[in-house]
Amino acid sequence: MAVVRTGRVPESNPRRAGWHKPDEVVKEVATQDPTAAAKVPEFLRTARDLSSEEWDKIIKQAKRMTDKKEGTP
Repeated sequence: MAVVRTGRVPESNPRRAGWHKPDEVVKEVATQDPTAAAKVPEFLRTARDLSSEEWDKIIKQAKRMTDKKEGTP
């Protein structure tokens, strides 16, 4: 396998195709307004080493906070 031999994933590897999506989503969210532009990079740097379970908790909390803002019970 090319990854083992060279340490790189070939461009044609289907798993690599999804790697660009996070950059696009982060750019979209981080540039939606001045607050997001300031807070998204800080948040990502701070949360960088969280476990999968910790990410799930934060995502759930963010969804609850968003629902409250939109008036969803």
